[in-house]
Amino acid sequence: MTPDGTRRAMFVSALATGSTVSDAAVTAGVSKRTGIRWHNEPEVQAELGEVRRATLTHARRKLLGLVDAAADALGAVMADADSPAARVSAAKTVLAQVLRFDERTELEERLQRVEQAIEARRRLEVVRR
Repeated sequence: MTPDGTRRAMFVSALATGSTVSDAAVTAGVSKRTGIRWHNEPEVQAELGEVRRATLTHARRKLLGLVDAAADALGAVMADADSPAARVSAAKTVLAQVLRFDERTELEERLQRVEQAIEARRRLEVVRR
């Protein structure tokens, strides 16, 4: 990687972790003007999107590894006869999360059907030409 490529990677990394353009430019050892120019480049925006997606994917995997323990903890709180308020709070949390999951699943299924319909329509238009 060229020195400029290394600086650019440092710039993107700093942006991805929440730095402002000015702070990211300082981190990368470039001027604010260069940082602004880089920030406006489609390639940098694409790299930034990739870094953010990778970061979220990593965090999602870690959280998925904790799901069973979290469900067990909520279940234990719900079963605790000594604290009715905690039981109610845990029950509300469980129900809210299940409903959110159900809504998201339904939306994903609907979106998939819409995308399939659009793709089928595009293929039909290509055949008609």
